[in-house]
Amino acid sequence: MLHTWGFALYLASSDSYEDNILPSGLPAGAPEEADCAGDLYLSGSAI
Repeated sequence: MLHTWGFALYLASSDSYEDNILPSGLPAGAPEEADCAGDLYLSGSAI
């Protein structure tokens, strides 16, 4: 069975979660794909 996950980053500045898109351009995928999401967010890159 294929497992896909959506993910969001918690933004302490607004005390909320923000849905994010994986580098593949999809809103959901394997958990392994999300490991670079924090790096993309922290570097200020926009997808």
